[in-house]
Amino acid sequence: MPQADDPECSKEQTNHNLYQQMAGSVMYASLLRPDLMYYASQLGKVMSRPSLEHLRLARLVIQYCNSTAEEVIHSDATVGNQMTCN
Repeated sequence: MPQADDPECSKEQTNHNLYQQMAGSVMYASLLRPDLMYYASQLGKVMSRPSLEHLRLARLVIQYCNSTAEEVIHSDATVGNQMTCN
């Protein structure tokens, strides 16, 4: 069992905090980006004990957010509520 002053324990805690911040950012972004809702829910499932693989996946979702920041979904209420992506 790692001790509180163990560097490995400190690194694990830092990764845990980083994961929580990244998952929280995705959850916040999903309020305006419905394409992120699935990823936000999946990241939230392991909030208490994320592994390094979960941290890697959270980074991939953040990269996806950054690469698709210019993409928007338009809703045209005059044409039967059809949605288009530009």
